[in-house]
Amino acid sequence: MIKWKLLFVGRDGISPELPFFIEWDESDEWRKQDLEKSNAIADHPIGDIALESIGFAVENGAEIAASWSELLGVKVGNSFIDRELDATGYPLLIPGGNFIFYEPNVNGKVESFLQTKGEKPFMVQFSGGERKTINFSGALYRFG
Repeated sequence: MIKWKLLFVGRDGISPELPFFIEWDESDEWRKQDLEKSNAIADHPIGDIALESIGFAVENGAEIAASWSELLGVKVGNSFIDRELDATGYPLLIPGGNFIFYEPNVNGKVESFLQTKGEKPFMVQFSGGERKTINFSGALYRFG
């Protein structure tokens, strides 16, 4: 039997919606061992990769990063320009994988995503593996 608890921390009117949290009824160590035993966690064919960040397309990155920082009790990192996305990134520093709020600078990938899908996650970035970006089913996956 699998047991867990869910926590929703959102407030009305927050965009993008805050994530929910899952607390499993067993320890992280036990869950990891069980997932490895069932091959749900296994070596990836492209090499040793790890989650680096989740990218969100947003209208006002600095404001959203500050708001989520306060709600989640995590620090905001230094903003940066991502030339491939034509956007400014505002990272929240979270162990296990940062959240980065990308605000468009010009008509690029983030602006296009915002116009068609609204404020929400649009990219997963992994460390390791060959450096490349894959567009799959409307989302971006970055490696390297």
